[in-house]
Amino acid sequence: MTARDTIDKIDRQLVKLFAQRLQAAEVALREKQTAGTPIHDPAREQEVLENVKKHARELGVDTRVTEELFQQIIAYMREHQNKLNTS
Repeated sequence: MTARDTIDKIDRQLVKLFAQRLQAAEVALREKQTAGTPIHDPAREQEVLENVKKHARELGVDTRVTEELFQQIIAYMREHQNKLNTS
């Protein structure tokens, strides 16, 4: 297996994980709707960012890049939940 093959395989895994996270966000939305809690939860978002930065440090990955990536993921998940909540 070449490095490109390995990268392609990892990319497919990342997309699959993104789809799984999206499904989990939809379940979270239903839980929020049932509980009557808002979609936007800054404290939870901060907790997620701290968790992924800690994990990045443990793996020797740039925490700034990790945080920026997850800020984008979180923003997209929130946007997705908002769209579903209004449909």
